[in-house]
Amino acid sequence: MPELTKEDLKKYANKLMFDMEDEEYEALLDEFKISLKHFEKMNELDGLNDYEPMVFPFNNDDAALREDVATSAISVEEAFSNAKEVENNEIRVPKVVE
Repeated sequence: MPELTKEDLKKYANKLMFDMEDEEYEALLDEFKISLKHFEKMNELDGLNDYEPMVFPFNNDDAALREDVATSAISVEEAFSNAKEVENNEIRVPKVVE
């Protein structure tokens, strides 16, 4: 497995549209190295490949989950009643990404 570098982290951060200080990249790189060591240790476990991957932490074959059915809807006016700003039948929210 190729070594993860600070430049790799900067490239990934750029793709995700954020940036950090150099010290933060160094700290993140150290954390990644620790995580990768844990993964390597897990690969050393005997019989690990004998288990099916899990998508849910519990066996839910006989779990009694309810149907997800909408029971009632609110009117547009009621939906907009608590909005600070409504424009063209849409709720206007503050910009969070620059």
